[in-house]
Amino acid sequence: MICPECKQEMSDGYIPISRRLDFLANQKDTLPTAHSAFGKEYIKISGIPILPQNIEAYYCPSCHFVVIPCKE
Repeated sequence: MICPECKQEMSDGYIPISRRLDFLANQKDTLPTAHSAFGKEYIKISGIPILPQNIEAYYCPSCHFVVIPCKE
């Protein structure tokens, strides 16, 4: 994958997770919870895992940018 910031090749890898992972758009809450996400724009990155799992990610060693593809 090519980095959207610096256009260099990114390293592929994964991010280990053990709970649901959401991205909250323009959220100002310091500790988002299921209740704070309700009614606000958020993007589901992973489901609720029964066991720890890995999600696909890419890292740019040049600009330290991380990309996580969000598949529905």
